[in-house]
Amino acid sequence: MIPMNSAEANSLRKSEWRPKLKVLFVLAVVLAAAWGCWYASRAARFNEARAPLVDEIESALSFVPEWRPLTGYTGSQACRTCHPEQFETYLATAHSRALVEVDSAEEPADATFDHARSGRRYRVSRRDGKLIHTESLPLDDGTEFVLTSVPVRYRVGSGHFARTYLCDAGGGLFVESPVSWYESVHAWGMTPGYDKPAHRSFTRQVLENCLWCHAGLVETSTTSHMRMRIVENSIGCERCHGPGEAHVARQTAGQIVEDQADGSIINPQRLSRKLSEAVCQQCHLQGDIHIGGRGVRASDYRPGQPLEEFATVYRLRRLDKGITVVGHVEQLAESACYRQSETLTCVTCHNPHRPVAQAEAAEHYRSICMTCHADPGCKVPLAVRDQKTENDCIGCHMPKSATEVPHLAFTHHHIGIHPLQSKLAETQDSAPLIPLSDLSGLTAADRSRSLGLARLQMFLGQGEERQRSAAGQALGQQIEEWLQSLSPQEIDVEIEFARFAFNFARGDRWGAELSASRTLVHPDLRSEEEAFVLERLGMHELNQKQFADARGRFGKLARLRCNGQDWYYLGICEDKCGRSEAALQALEKARELEPAVVGIYEALAGIRHARKEFDAERRLREDIARLQRRVTSGSGPVSVSP
Repeated sequence: MIPMNSAEANSLRKSEWRPKLKVLFVLAVVLAAAWGCWYASRAARFNEARAPLVDEIESALSFVPEWRPLTGYTGSQACRTCHPEQFETYLATAHSRALVEVDSAEEPADATFDHARSGRRYRVSRRDGKLIHTESLPLDDGTEFVLTSVPVRYRVGSGHFARTYLCDAGGGLFVESPVSWYESVHAWGMTPGYDKPAHRSFTRQVLENCLWCHAGLVETSTTSHMRMRIVENSIGCERCHGPGEAHVARQTAGQIVEDQADGSIINPQRLSRKLSEAVCQQCHLQGDIHIGGRGVRASDYRPGQPLEEFATVYRLRRLDKGITVVGHVEQLAESACYRQSETLTCVTCHNPHRPVAQAEAAEHYRSICMTCHADPGCKVPLAVRDQKTENDCIGCHMPKSATEVPHLAFTHHHIGIHPLQSKLAETQDSAPLIPLSDLSGLTAADRSRSLGLARLQMFLGQGEERQRSAAGQALGQQIEEWLQSLSPQEIDVEIEFARFAFNFARGDRWGAELSASRTLVHPDLRSEEEAFVLERLGMHELNQKQFADARGRFGKLARLRCNGQDWYYLGICEDKCGRSEAALQALEKARELEPAVVGIYEALAGIRHARKEFDAERRLREDIARLQRRVTSGSGPVSVSP
């Protein structure tokens, strides 16, 4: 080896490193360019996400929905020409008054009352010919902080037992008023579900499955089933007889078919007992858990079809909880009279076209009982019966009983010897879910689907503590095994959504996000489930400080439904993304919907302060101080921060 001097060595080292430096330089340039492209694309994606969101806020504030037209319907007025007698007598039934537009002149008198449990005051009044419901907070200085004062648009209920009211929130969104009228006590009071320290005030949204059972014809928005338009107010002819457009066309053209064999209209009397009862059960069979049919909604049901193809209903196994407002179907099915008959059904006693006059009711129902039960068959002497109930069979065997709704008693539809014996709790290894629907006509796959989804609903409704219990873990194991056993062909949007809800509840974030991505792009996704997914993903992203992603979730939620919490979190995300004007818009909407939530005022005040809008901030701070001076003696908390 020839020895080298230092100059030669340095020259050699430079010659050896020069190609490497070139490579490193090129690599650095490539990496810098790649980083620049990535940064530019991310910035572009961020800016791209920002611009539509401003439009989304503005469109959500002034959203004008498009409607899915109801096909084949003509409205009840079209039936009047050929069926005048049935039409006129039907107007006297409770169904015909299930939902009406409020006429302030026909509503009970004005009043003011305090609700001690929430610390709120409610006032019923008239203004400009409209019935107004006002909610306020009494303050310790003798003044009131008015939260909401709105006209009510619809009245739910015939008024015979109670009256509940709906407010139009705009854009096809309806909310329930916390104030109802109770005929039995002749007084205003809290709507069922509101008699508690913290309630939803004027933000309890009315969903399609609720409105469908009180209104005649309802159209939903093309973008959200939570936005609805009422086409016909009260339950009409087509709810029991099916869409009448084809029938009216035939009759108008003179193509009259006396035996109705053409199928243009349904006569429930000519249906089997099961299919005839389904007409009533579409609204009167409630239970505890409802599972929608594969690829359909409950509102897709039409008279003459098997109801279980559109919805299956389960009751949770438990001790008898007593009568419920909509438990008539279940109660009747448990009666010996029903089980031992092949013809007894709802319309045996209830003529849907004509109400029974109160003076004639006892004899009318007694005559129906006598078709099967001879008078001497009753073991109670006639004199005792006359004294006790004026020989009214219903008075003894179907007595009026208290319901889950305050001040409301309904006829108990379990025909029997009352008081009924309480049911004993079944053993622990008994099935916890009792199907109230006839599942025998479903395929094995659809029966398994229905039971699996019902178990999931039961699991989610238990709460975290019960989910972690031995029984909860066993139920979770059943659900997991069912989900794993499904083939790709069996997985519809409901099952994909079930996977998301199950994975999310058990803390499997990766599995939840995978199911969410599949659920949110499914064309058959229902709005209620979309909102469920968006809310949970949005909250998770918010907690992870992924504000740009979270605001997209809450922006979509704001368009789907009427919820102050969505607007509040949207405002927080906008503020974190440096968009204070959009944040103020969202938070002001949140305050409109949730005017008692101090946290919304604090968020608004913070943004006003940062923008140096000190007068606006001062007014907000004054509102906060007034809210904190509310009268709380004898009441629970009035509001919480979102």
